[in-house]
Amino acid sequence: MDIEEYTKALKAHDWFYDFCDAYSSPRWSNGHKRHIQLERIAMDLDPDHKIWNEYAPDMYQKRER
Repeated sequence: MDIEEYTKALKAHDWFYDFCDAYSSPRWSNGHKRHIQLERIAMDLDPDHKIWNEYAPDMYQKRER
């Protein structure tokens, strides 16, 4: 995946999958899997999370500690 694909994936990601009523629902499981994938990709392509933070809602922002 390159930066352009990563950016498109962040834009399209269902950031609110975690608010789904049931963990057994396809929406939750697909959203959770995709979120983990995006976090792994970010380690390589976006280690400072600048692009991530452009698209992630406040509750998912990556901040320095």
